Amino acid sequence: MDSQIIGQINFNEVDLKKDIQTINNFQFSDAYSEFRSGTWKTCTLWNFSGLSGDSLLYEYRGVPQKTEMGMQLPYINQIIEKIFCTEKIQIVRVVCSENNGLIFPHRDYLDLENGFTRVHIPLMIDENCMNTERDTVFSMRKGEIWYLEARVIHSAGSFLGSKKYSLVLDFLPNTPIKELFKDLSYYNTNVEPLLIERSPLTEEELDSILNLKHLINEANFMDIATILAKVPFFKNVTNETFFWWLNKITAGSNNPTLVKKAKKMKNLFLEEKEELYQPVK
Repeated sequence: MDSQIIGQINFNEVDLKKDIQTINNFQFSDAYSEFRSGTWKTCTLWNFSGLSGDSLLYEYRGVPQKTEMGMQLPYINQIIEKIFCTEKIQIVRVVCSENNGLIFPHRDYLDLENGFTRVHIPLMIDENCMNTERDTVFSMRKGEIWYLEARVIHSAGSFLGSKKYSLVLDFLPNTPIKELFKDLSYYNTNVEPLLIERSPLTEEELDSILNLKHLINEANFMDIATILAKVPFFKNVTNETFFWWLNKITAGSNNPTLVKKAKKMKNLFLEEKEELYQPVK
């Protein structure tokens, strides 16, 4: 697994609770909504423009500014400014996932020249919130500082009614991990991640998945895609298997429109940026 724990924060729970109560009242953005199922949304705390509504990722030269929402979170700002080299930060967001929020398997930075060095810090989380990276499933724990290798195929989900808030910091590309830290007392790569064991996928289960070709149609395409994307969290298969299954199921449906939708989804998530639901010609 390329992603790794790089540090740990012991939060002041009183101050963190105050900031989370403030976050609860924020107007979140649904930018990149084509990548998710359920509730998966973001609010931008620091960026180039200082505008809360400026929620898309882009590269720039300069120093980030706090947005109106960011300025309302004194404790979170204190954490960032104490621990990290802020001159290397490009954007800071809070990601919220709930209501079985799911991000489909994908690779990030496909539309950027260089991408970023990404750090995740869970502010509120439980064991029903999980991440996948290729063939590995793991659960982040509150206060862990994670380096996320977003260029490899990954996904994440919050299941069984769980709600997660994660602080996401995107730094300048190719920054060595240790150089992200202003205060090296928080730097620690010796913490073992919480890996999730999964049961094997049986032949009967695989047959059931592929037999979805008899049910899939344009009305339930995204519902079935969501089911397929959840399987790698609980069964011992790679997250990339999602695309193979979707391709096989749509091909078996004998519906050219569904085949094209599956191809567009793979292109969008893994290869190139384009609109997911362009009219089929």
